[in-house]
Amino acid sequence: QELPSNDGVYLDNQPAIVMNTYQVETYAKAKTIDGKAISGIDLAKQIAKVTDDYLNAEFGLTMSGSISVQPYEDTSVTRLVARYTAYIDTRTNNIYRRS
Repeated sequence: QELPSNDGVYLDNQPAIVMNTYQVETYAKAKTIDGKAISGIDLAKQIAKVTDDYLNAEFGLTMSGSISVQPYEDTSVTRLVARYTAYIDTRTNNIYRRS
């Protein structure tokens, strides 16, 4: 999910650098993988780690704030939410890492 914002830098009343927040949600259930039982929360964390590595390597994004973990409507499903902040230069379409 992408959440645009009005925060950023404006030149001549036009947005030059805007801040966007990206929210990545992971849903997982307890599973048995290669004969090893893995809890829903551990599986969600493993999936989130793969996602985090990709977003960091591909776009230079780093997670902002804390990860929240909570049960989903189906209590056997774990929901993990991670947020990333990016600053986008609208003139060049470059994405900048939050400092």
